[in-house]
Amino acid sequence: MNALKRILIALLILSMLCMPLAACKKEGDPTGTEASTEDPAGEGGLLAEPIVLCDTKQSYYRLVRSSTSPAVVGDAVTAIMSYPAENGAKNMKLSWGSDKNAAEEAEILVGLTNRPESLAVLQSINHDDFAIRLQNGKIVIAAHTPERIAQAAEYFCENLLQIRTNSNGQKELVYLGDYTYTGPEQYLFNKQDELKNYTIVYKKDSEVLKKSAEVFQKAIKENYGVDLPVVDDTAPETACEFLIGNVNRPLAKEYLEKEEAKQPLVCLTVVKGKKLLLGSMQDELIAFMIESFCQKYMSPEYSFLIHLPASLEEIGSAFPFADSTQLAEGANLRVMSFNILCELWNELAVIEGRELPVVAPIFTYKPDILGLQEVSDAWYPMLDALFGDTYVTANKKDGRNYTNFSPLYYNTETMTLLEHGVRPLKVGGNGLRVLSWGYFERKSDGARLVAINTHWNVGGDDKATAEQTAQAREMAEFVLSLKTKYNCPVVTTGDYNSRMSEVPVKTYVEGSGMKDACTYAKVVNRSIKTTHTLFSESTRGAGEAIDHVFASDELEILFYNVLIDKCLAPSSDHYPIYADIKLTK
Repeated sequence: MNALKRILIALLILSMLCMPLAACKKEGDPTGTEASTEDPAGEGGLLAEPIVLCDTKQSYYRLVRSSTSPAVVGDAVTAIMSYPAENGAKNMKLSWGSDKNAAEEAEILVGLTNRPESLAVLQSINHDDFAIRLQNGKIVIAAHTPERIAQAAEYFCENLLQIRTNSNGQKELVYLGDYTYTGPEQYLFNKQDELKNYTIVYKKDSEVLKKSAEVFQKAIKENYGVDLPVVDDTAPETACEFLIGNVNRPLAKEYLEKEEAKQPLVCLTVVKGKKLLLGSMQDELIAFMIESFCQKYMSPEYSFLIHLPASLEEIGSAFPFADSTQLAEGANLRVMSFNILCELWNELAVIEGRELPVVAPIFTYKPDILGLQEVSDAWYPMLDALFGDTYVTANKKDGRNYTNFSPLYYNTETMTLLEHGVRPLKVGGNGLRVLSWGYFERKSDGARLVAINTHWNVGGDDKATAEQTAQAREMAEFVLSLKTKYNCPVVTTGDYNSRMSEVPVKTYVEGSGMKDACTYAKVVNRSIKTTHTLFSESTRGAGEAIDHVFASDELEILFYNVLIDKCLAPSSDHYPIYADIKLTK
């Protein structure tokens, strides 16, 4: 039982579905053994005559699990098989096998097997319950979640099994009676509300949402064997619906219109009444939502039900970033840099399909100052549509009317732009190699700072290094001039195409007095190479970054991070970086 108990405790800690349950002793428990603190209270009934499962001569019942059952079911079977030996009967064993074998009359079915008795018991209990029940001569141990399966197996061993001595003086293992536990949690699907009664509804005239609805339909069919109809939102409303996207239904309007104003990329997973809403104002986000939903709520290896809480409200992003979005303790300014990859010099870098993964970390981590690189004429309208009024840039062109490929954006909710400009670098000085700058005042307290964004030449040979070093000197002089002019701190962002250990960046640091966030941050969450192959997920631990956030000496850098997540792999060939800084007035 020790292995099963460890698994049970771990599952209870990890899951929000199970609550700590008080210790109890089942009334009339013939074993006289007090249950553990994880044992639940429920209802059961003793059999008039216990069933003999095995004795020292043979096994009369066979343990059966699914041939594809998950680990927790296997551990439950192992714990039951270990019961005789752990209770002084080492020469007594239960036989076991998978449900691929032909059915026998005397079986102990653990978890979701292909036997009709397993299904019948599962259909009789709600999602947060478990049951141990004699059904058509078979003993069924059934539950819809791994937590409850582990609990059921433990309860079965500690309360419903007993080793006794029969009238012939022979030891035997017996089953004492049935037990059903009713959990405290309520779920959308139960024995009264069946999946087969549902319809999948998508927004009319949206091919994207239609395809997403069909993906959802396919997932349900593959996982649960139920083929649900897919209709657009002009169809009459029914009581049981899965709503996909911003559909013409009251539930979608109630939530989406309210939340969209707060977060342009808002995604909702809401259960209300007998309806589920997977909603977003951005149709393209629904595909990400459905993938995430299926991973989180569909577990057909345990149950034939989707395990949706009856009152569920998840409001956030479809992009599941693992790193915390909270500002570091003591920080009040976030500065981000992100090279979003121009489509002009990479045939794989088609913008369509990359817009949302590019914008997602920006809206998720909400920097006050944002330096972007490789923003083309094709990128600008895409960004404008998604950023809305939240992030803006003052300079889409440089001083000579070239496209500014390195614009400086800012969060209009937190910062006010006082002055701005674009300075082409003397070396490589066109719209690609510029210094975009702004003089800002923070709305909350009036604190001021200068921010500069850039993108230096690509390094490589001696000539390229010399050009980068010239750009470094020019930028250092410009930083000092703005710092003197406005008498305030400075932050700079950019793709410098140079590492901290290389001459160009060293020249910039020496000439400007600026501090690299990756080096000076109080906490460095991740310090790695920031570039990777487009669509490839990771270059973890490989080399130094060429993207940097720098801060002047009077600023305290509290946190630095390179954002790496699966959802960012298709966004660019760079990962975004950010620093949390303390700015005082």
